[in-house]
Amino acid sequence: MRFLLDTKILIPAEPTSIADVVPTTPVMTQLIGLLSAAKFSAYIHPSSVRELLGDRDETRREWRQQLLAKYETLPLPPAVPQTLYNRLGAPQPGTNNSVDYELIAAVERNAVNYLVTNDDRMHKKLGRIQLGRGGSFLLTQLHWFVD
Repeated sequence: MRFLLDTKILIPAEPTSIADVVPTTPVMTQLIGLLSAAKFSAYIHPSSVRELLGDRDETRREWRQQLLAKYETLPLPPAVPQTLYNRLGAPQPGTNNSVDYELIAAVERNAVNYLVTNDDRMHKKLGRIQLGRGGSFLLTQLHWFVD
């Protein structure tokens, strides 16, 4: 199975400061460990990497670069299809929304099996296009790997 990790998962799972640690950090780190132990592929999207490495804080950016090196970047991510823009509207280029669309396209085009996110905006987008994979995966389906 192939999983795509959203930045809302990566930042708390790979904190660069105490401010990045949130109540769900232990669950996120456990999930990433379980994916690795099960020999599943956990990818990060090239657009997510660009987004994280575009941080203006030089120290945090350098830490993130080191922490992200352990993840495989999604090879040959699909382009966002026009049908997705038709259903969700066109985002401003270079925004978080445009990155979200690229992650959704990766799931929709079967580059990955699941999008792992806890981003409420992403959940809404997934619901609007009736894409059942991803969304609430993190907290509600972790038991798949534990049981």
